[in-house]
Amino acid sequence: MRILVIEDDLSYRGFIVNEVLKIIPNAEMLEASSVDQARKLIEKNNPNLILSDIELEDNRISFEIFENLEKPLEGKVIFISSHDTFAMRAIKMSACDYILKPIDLDEFRVIISKAKEEIILEHQNEKLNLLLSNFSSPDVKKILVSDRKETIVMDLADIAFFESDGQYTKIVFNDIKRDDFTSSMPIRHFEEMISDDFYRCHRSYIVNLNSVNSFSFTNSIKLKNGRTIKLAKLKRGDFKDRLKYFMSK
Repeated sequence: MRILVIEDDLSYRGFIVNEVLKIIPNAEMLEASSVDQARKLIEKNNPNLILSDIELEDNRISFEIFENLEKPLEGKVIFISSHDTFAMRAIKMSACDYILKPIDLDEFRVIISKAKEEIILEHQNEKLNLLLSNFSSPDVKKILVSDRKETIVMDLADIAFFESDGQYTKIVFNDIKRDDFTSSMPIRHFEEMISDDFYRCHRSYIVNLNSVNSFSFTNSIKLKNGRTIKLAKLKRGDFKDRLKYFMSK
């Protein structure tokens, strides 16, 4: 579970982080002190839960963060403030809770535990819906991918290739600005579940045929995102036929 704490007071931010980790020990904690820093972290990391002070540095308020995001916010938000004057606005922004400073630890633990259970339940329902969707459709469009901390849903169309890394698998995206994701599952796990748009071109690679730009007789495949991966010599002819068939569909 990924959790972002937005608080401009360093010592108070550390206090909140420590208390959250007592309730959710394996959480990945992110920290921000300003509106701009928080917005960048949200857009890059898509946290499951956000704990945000309202009055931040430079006399700005955290509502600005959520009013100007590029994509709709998926995580839950809990606002923290020394005043209750912002409570109504927080409710209008669909905050899941509102905590007054100084924080009552018993209340804090109840609120964080409740948010944790709601997030887990939502993920379970998401997994079930994805499973039912894939079961009812011959064309798999989304997959569940897990690392050591969480399980997320990925669109197959966003993936350029899978790369084996021992018992793990690195997932590289078409968007070069997006960070690679390392799954805790071996590459054979993905070979068994992905659609016909993907091809096992090498023992270490599964490539998205939609992402292929060209391939050469030096046994390499160049992708549209500028990356180059290996093509097994013995699979060169089969890959050419498969790509030709794929492009003709």
